[in-house]
This record gives sequence, C-alpha cells and structure tokens, in this order.
Amino acid sequence: MNNAKPLLNLLPYQRRWLDDDARFKIGMFARQTGKTFMNCAEILKDCIQAEQNKTKTRWIILSRGERQAQEVMTEHLIPLAKAFEELYRGATHGNPFPRVQKSQNAMVFPSGSKVSVLPANPDTARGFSANLFLDEFAFHNDSNAIWRALFPVVSKNGLKLRIVSTPNGSDNMFFRLMQDAAEGWSKHRIDIFQAVNQGLPRDIETLRKNTLDESLWKQEFELDWQDGSARWLTRDLIASAQNDKAGRPDLFQGGPAFLGNDIARRNDYWVAVAIEKYDGKYWLREIQAHKAISFKEQDLRLDRMVQRYRAQRIAMDATGIGEKPVEDAAQRYGKSKTIAVNFTAARKLDLATRLKRCLQEETLLIPPCPILFDDLHAVRAQHKNNTTHLKAESSQHNADRFWAIALALLAAQREIPFARVRSVRSDARHHPFL
Repeated sequence: MNNAKPLLNLLPYQRRWLDDDARFKIGMFARQTGKTFMNCAEILKDCIQAEQNKTKTRWIILSRGERQAQEVMTEHLIPLAKAFEELYRGATHGNPFPRVQKSQNAMVFPSGSKVSVLPANPDTARGFSANLFLDEFAFHNDSNAIWRALFPVVSKNGLKLRIVSTPNGSDNMFFRLMQDAAEGWSKHRIDIFQAVNQGLPRDIETLRKNTLDESLWKQEFELDWQDGSARWLTRDLIASAQNDKAGRPDLFQGGPAFLGNDIARRNDYWVAVAIEKYDGKYWLREIQAHKAISFKEQDLRLDRMVQRYRAQRIAMDATGIGEKPVEDAAQRYGKSKTIAVNFTAARKLDLATRLKRCLQEETLLIPPCPILFDDLHAVRAQHKNNTTHLKAESSQHNADRFWAIALALLAAQREIPFARVRSVRSDARHHPFL
C-alpha cells in the first residue's frame, strides 16, 4: 500500500492532516471543509494497514450526539469503505478487500480491528482503551469532564488522539487545547478562505449572505472565537453580580417580593426563587432546590415562600407536567398573581434576555454560590435557521436555577401595591442552596 497511488483525492490541507503521524493531533477547521471525512479516511487507512500486517487496531469516534454519531457511520465511514475497496483492489492487482462487518455504530475487520461510533459523554470516554477521535469537540456536552475521563486512557500504551472542531466560544476544553496545548501536539488551522484557495468548491459570498448572523459567520467560517455566541452569560458578568448579602433570607427588608418556580418531578430539580426589590435593585433572597419531591411537598414549600415574603406575583413553568401545579397555584393565590409560562424557544429567549439585561445593568444581585454559578453559566445560545435556541450543555443539571431566576424577574415586571413586612427566617436548615 505504501507504493500505491494516493488512496483518495484529498485537498492539500486534508492530505497534510492525513500524512501527519503525530500521536496527539488537533485541528480547528471551518464548517463544510470535510474535517470528519478526512479523519474517517485516516482511521480506515490505519485499519487496512493493520489488516495487512496481521495486527489489529481499535478506534473510538465520539460525536456530539446520537444523530451525529449515526451520520458519521452512514455518510462517511460506509461510503469511504466502498471507495477504499476499489482503490485497494487497484493497488493490489485485484486482491479482495478485507471483509468488513458493519452495524449501526461499528465496523469490524477480519483480524479484529474495530471502529466504534458513539455519542460523547464522560462515561463513554472512560470506558474504552483505544485510539480516539473527538469530532466537533467544542460542541460536546461537558467537554471538560470528557477530557478528564479520556486523557488518562490515551496517554498510555501509545494510543493516538485526534481532535477536530469549529470554534464554539472560549469556555470549553477545545479552546483551551487550541490555545495552550504545546509539547507533543500537532496543530492545524484552516478557515473557509484557505480551504477555498486550496480547491474546496464553495461560494463564499453565498455562504456569508445565507448565514444571516455576523458573529456566527466569524466564528464558524473565519474561526474567530466569539464567546458571546456560545455561553449566554460570561463568567465575568456572573461574577460581577455576586454579593455576600444576597442569598440571605434573614436580610429581607420587607420590600416587594416576587417568586419564580421551575417545576420538575423526577430527573431535574424543582426550584423556587424569591427576589426582593430593594434600594433600586433586585436581591436574590432565597433559592429552594429539591429533586424527586412529591407535588404535595412542592405545593407546601411554595406556599411557605409565598407567605414568608408576601409575594406580589409568582411566575411558574407551565410546560408539560407544570400545567396542573400552575392551575392549583392560581386557585390558591389568585389568577392575577400567578403567571403561567410555557417554555417555547421564543419565550425562553425573552426570559434569558431579561436576565442578562439585569446583570448587565447591575440591577440583579446574587450570592457567591458555586452551584448557582454553574447553572447560570451552563446556558448556551445556538443559532439555527435564523432562530436563537437556548439550552444547558451539561449532563449534571438543566440550568434549573437559571430559569427560576428568569421567571422571578418576569414576575417583577409589574408591581402592585403592597404592605411592607418584617424580616423573615428561611426554613432551609443552613443555607438556602442546600
């Protein structure tokens, strides 16, 4: 095979990647430049060479999700295997191509070489000892946790690591590796202009016009790190709102109070938030977060908070299972004081925008709590079909505190006359976040 014609008609930057035998290799490539294709080509080439040498190799491909993992198999590995089969016969004067067994998520060669394609998560990364290809790593949920799980695996026994992605803000492990990884790493970088200059058939002007979002274009095609288009709230913005006097129910001043309630029953956290308007700012006074508590217990805890702060209004998540608790709350507190919120993409964007604006205007004060910080920082903005979608990219939580605070701020939009009340004590034992 070493003296045969090139296996595939690769572009110069793809050929450089394929010919680069570095053990640790990372590349930042623009969208639509064939980065997954060229990595699959390298992996199949490695499997065929192992087959010829009567040895075996093992590769794991981790994609950002189930759908993307299936696409790697159907759109890249299977078509490439067919192309390799024809090239193999031509290069070996008609010798049969190694018989490959294919399934939905794996390819197995006769001598035992295997390629598995799986959706990425920390447990998957920890569970295998194999060469690894991380596809679109900047978009993996919990990329930091995946990195902590996998690097001890590939750092032993000479295993190879291949990482490619387009940028996705600066708060992920892909960014850190591209910026800081040095000794032993080979780095590649190709933006859309370089790719087209090297023969990629793309109309740059048409692509740019149809992107409809300048920050998206700069990040995914010009490879300019755009932190604002990834994390909805930056670390600095969250940190600037922290105040030691926030998060303390005993410091409630008797001002107008508003509640937000993100409803969950089993998998996520049921979260209720109380904020007080005092001295021109919204003070987060208390958060109650509980997992797998009954609807009866949820109602009791919410009733106590409404009474404790004499809440003027409460905004509640009415999506799915939330419909019944919201109806019950409206009967207990009155329809004028209860806001039912269905979490559509547009409504979530409205809620998140209000929350961000309060932080930017320094009118929201929060306690310095790591759990709360993580929830606020977990939400990402994804641009698709000219629409912004917000989602939490973490396997450990669903940013429930983020949405409860956003709901409380919605409830605070309109105030009604109130009677000032005295300071209160929380029923939380030690800290309102426990």
